Amino acid sequence: MPAPDLFVPGTLVGPYRLGSPLGRGGMGAVFAADGPGGRVALKLVASYGATLAERERFAREIDALRTLDHPGIVRILDRGTCARTGVPYFAMDLLDGEDLAAWVSRSGPLAEAAALSLGLDVAEALLHAHERGVVHRDVKPRNILILRGSGRAVLCDFGLARRVDEVSSLTRTGAFLGTPTFMAPEQFLDARKADERSDVFSLAMTLVTALSAKNPLEECRSTTELMMALCTRPIPRLEELMAPRTVARSLAEALRRALSTEPDERSTMAELRRDLAASEGSSVSIPAPRTLPLGAVLGAGRPLPRLSVVARGAAVSAPPDPGPEVRPPLRLGRASYTLHAEVAEGIFDGRDEDGRPVRVERLGAVATSPDGEARFRAEVDAFGSVLSESIVALLDSGIEGADAFVVTEPPVLPTLRGLVSERGTLPFGAAVTAFVGLVRGLRMLHEVGVVHGFLAPDSFHFRSSGRREILVLHELGIGARIGAALRAPTRQPPKRDPRSDVVQIVSALYLTAVGKVPFGASAVKARPPAHTTLSAPDPTGRSALDDLVRRTIEGKVPTLSGLATELSALLEAASV
Repeated sequence: MPAPDLFVPGTLVGPYRLGSPLGRGGMGAVFAADGPGGRVALKLVASYGATLAERERFAREIDALRTLDHPGIVRILDRGTCARTGVPYFAMDLLDGEDLAAWVSRSGPLAEAAALSLGLDVAEALLHAHERGVVHRDVKPRNILILRGSGRAVLCDFGLARRVDEVSSLTRTGAFLGTPTFMAPEQFLDARKADERSDVFSLAMTLVTALSAKNPLEECRSTTELMMALCTRPIPRLEELMAPRTVARSLAEALRRALSTEPDERSTMAELRRDLAASEGSSVSIPAPRTLPLGAVLGAGRPLPRLSVVARGAAVSAPPDPGPEVRPPLRLGRASYTLHAEVAEGIFDGRDEDGRPVRVERLGAVATSPDGEARFRAEVDAFGSVLSESIVALLDSGIEGADAFVVTEPPVLPTLRGLVSERGTLPFGAAVTAFVGLVRGLRMLHEVGVVHGFLAPDSFHFRSSGRREILVLHELGIGARIGAALRAPTRQPPKRDPRSDVVQIVSALYLTAVGKVPFGASAVKARPPAHTTLSAPDPTGRSALDDLVRRTIEGKVPTLSGLATELSALLEAASV
């Protein structure tokens, strides 16, 4: 890697001035840097005075990445060579996030729904790369970034990428490129044999590790022992690794097929993606993941650590300016927030100490008793353990005196109700697709023991993420649930029925596609569709949605897993 004394904060590399180091590894060193276009991540070649082979590998990484354009893959902005040292470099997008390995180490194994969502994100990114002849060859938890806020997974290091049809001395027989405990057997034996199927194996091994918090090969004590394990024994089944926790059979089978040690018997990436998507509608039986104490997750009232990492920029609309300041900065816990307009009782738009837009909700005196404080901390722990782009990011929380507060990202666009009122109903297929993603996120909340119970059309808004429009929950409902619990005569209210969330979600979907709630009264004065992309559902879709509403009210769709299956069936029927 580059000599440390040659590259320190303040050093000029091409037009970029280095800031703090972000990471070092066998393929190079990465720094935050300021350049003509703003803040970037700058990666330097593996070693000062690099050999010709190393320079070729570096150049090939750039060439491979330049052919890729996908929200789940890091984007190259610029390339060049440092005139002072002759060290090659390239600039990438710089965003906040945490790699999967760090997340699992901090928070424990992923819940099944979270692992499925992450696996689909990465599989789609790899499919994009494979279609352009690029194989990653080093898929592992440390190379998968979970973006702060959206929870979207990004494949953030193609340092070992190569074209499938390329023959190079860099992949000569015996070359050892990759991370052994995540490598397919054929790649371990001969790097030249790594192809799309090798990425399938590595992604499946990554998901197994995320779900079980252990790599089934990590106990091998030498490369010889590892080679024998890879080449002579099948990979242990996911059910064995997760015991006594359980996993949906469809997911376990999908990963078993993807982990075949024989490449010809292994799933293709398209098949793995299909199997993961099918598993989303399966019955999820994994219990809630281990959560950390509030102080460990949120730093006892301080904002979550901002980890600068290399990632593709999310195409998220900029939050609206919160308007003029209406009061002096308010110090909550150890952070200071400047509050602007009060958008609802106790809810303010404002900015944090770095000038970023936030939404601050003051929950009132929920911590006047040990019971109230314990409920608040449990709620925050639960939200802190969930990774989903369909749930607004919880940035900060704490207790000031007896008053609790939470800080989240602000909504970017009007609420779902406002959007339908202003622009009309969405096409049937688009509306159902949006709610499929939302249900995926809310299932994660149910898995950690949170039934929202107060969902309404004003609880959601759309935002852009990459090339998709995502429906996002921005009202966490923490104060409402704690208040209801504290008002209960016995202070031991019955556990919330998950069917309440199912009914409320179906009601919001009906509003989105039809323009009114499904109980007779008009929810909004929805205008006729204002755009060619918006239209009322066709009679077949309306009839199917009416039937779903009826069965939901009758209690025949009791869980979000069941609702996910129902929505998938609606989409399939709409596409016929």
